[in-house]
Amino acid sequence: MKIGAILRSQQANIYNQLNRETSKRKKQRGKKKEHLSQKDIEELMQNGHVYKRVHGAFRQVK
Repeated sequence: MKIGAILRSQQANIYNQLNRETSKRKKQRGKKKEHLSQKDIEELMQNGHVYKRVHGAFRQVK
């Protein structure tokens, strides 16, 4: 018998609390994105050697 099944039957409130905590951790895993502004992105593109400016727009060189 699995531990989850035993906890669910004997200590339901603790089981629900553990489920909430693990689901919060799972939701937060993929939210590690950078929040860059348009100006930050343009600055990164200007300093990089892969992009250059052509007719006012950035183009990929390689």
